[in-house]
Amino acid sequence: RLIDGTNQFNMGLWDGSNYRFEGDANRPIYMTSYEGNINFGISGGTTMTIQNTAVGIGTTSPLGKLMVQDDTAGSPTRIIVSNGGTAQSGTAARLSFYEGTTEKKM
Repeated sequence: RLIDGTNQFNMGLWDGSNYRFEGDANRPIYMTSYEGNINFGISGGTTMTIQNTAVGIGTTSPLGKLMVQDDTAGSPTRIIVSNGGTAQSGTAARLSFYEGTTEKKM
């Protein structure tokens, strides 16, 4: 636990089985790397990479703003867009593509 006056940042074991980073309501939390990417992983592998201009899920070298890659044989790479299964008026799951401010119909 880091405390600066009334502000605090907690890092460590949360409930006996999960670790977490947590800041108070007074300030945002920033993660910065001056030497390259910020990587998130599971079991020692990198599952998500944030570069200065791109995010890669399943790749450490994204070729665009967002790249999702899965090299598992026989498994499609899926991007799922969902409205949470609600049936409320005006809610819809939708993936849109834009060129500038103009939506491109696919």
